Amino acid sequence: MTPATVSSLGLAVLLPPTFASNIFVQPRTMPGWLQAFAKHQPVTQVVNGARSLMVGGVLHDSASVVQALLWCAGMLVILAPFAVRKYRKVA
Repeated sequence: MTPATVSSLGLAVLLPPTFASNIFVQPRTMPGWLQAFAKHQPVTQVVNGARSLMVGGVLHDSASVVQALLWCAGMLVILAPFAVRKYRKVA
């Protein structure tokens, strides 16, 4: 796999959750089935955490910040071993 292929694959995986989050529109304006996905996905949680930190700090909405950190830590714990294994095969 070339670096360009990996980059394209990464964008293909990242773009759908980004557009189905609360970055551009409020989830209440989405269809019902998409609202549930948009409210509980990692991109939405990270955006809510970042917004709450910019508006009023951790005390403003600490649940959003904690959820964002948990999503990031969870993805790191799950995906890091795969990345290390793949890197060791190539190197």
